Amino acid sequence: LTRKGGWDGTYFDFCEGAKPDLNEFHGSGYVDEKGQRRPTCDVLAHREFLKRLVAMFQEEFGMEEPIIMVHLSANKIPPIHSFCNVYLDGEQHAYVPKVEDDYTAILSLDTFRAEFLCQQFGGVPVMLPELGNLHVAWLQAKTPELRAQLAPRFHVAMDTLLLYPMLHGTLFQPAWLDMDYLAPLMKGRQEFGMADARFIGYWENNPAIQLSPSSDKLKASVYAKDDKLWLVVANLGDEAVKAGVALNFKALSPSLDEKTTKWVNVFGSGSLQKSGATIRLEVPRKSLRVVEAGKGF
Repeated sequence: LTRKGGWDGTYFDFCEGAKPDLNEFHGSGYVDEKGQRRPTCDVLAHREFLKRLVAMFQEEFGMEEPIIMVHLSANKIPPIHSFCNVYLDGEQHAYVPKVEDDYTAILSLDTFRAEFLCQQFGGVPVMLPELGNLHVAWLQAKTPELRAQLAPRFHVAMDTLLLYPMLHGTLFQPAWLDMDYLAPLMKGRQEFGMADARFIGYWENNPAIQLSPSSDKLKASVYAKDDKLWLVVANLGDEAVKAGVALNFKALSPSLDEKTTKWVNVFGSGSLQKSGATIRLEVPRKSLRVVEAGKGF
């Protein structure tokens, strides 16, 4: 199939690996001292398959890094998946712990950093949205009026999802969401150009990003280029917050000048007051604001 199709990679669904297996007919499992059959896990065989797949792409098609994308929600296993470079993760939130309409109720920042960042595993994680019940109800609304009634709750739930990937420099799959509501963020990302942006996460405590008030529920991260930047401020608390952010342009985006820099709102609602490299903005409860600083808009 790969040769006929001229593929530059492949995708595997349900690629968690290391599943307990009792099937003796393909060499799995063993019989213990009491005569009871016990399972084994196919870590080495699974690893060898993916290793051979990558080698085939490299040898036959001259690809230095073929795309091996796997769906492995909540089941990253480094010995196996080190040969993969894109991970789809997050479907576990449709089951355990199940998200209804608020990701902040089931997902901590610590847990997200442990599972959805590139550093730990080498591949690129992609978060899968799991607001299925809200999405289906909104999508299948029989009248425009009913859809309009359902939209506010759906959009609030989407915000609780979006604050995680946007705050952590993580990709998310734009599926099972209201794409019209999401459009300003997606269009803004495309125009900003994320591929060569430098990401500074809130956990780095970078002195060039000063956020107030100090709170475990209020965080700020930055996507920086030489001549522009994105500031993401997320509020995981139950009340709206008026946040202040002072940025050191020289450390983040050296070509920006406090006197001439302009700020624009990219995503989220609320007040926005600007003064050079310092802004004050309102962040709704369990939501986020994305604003851009640049030379001209």
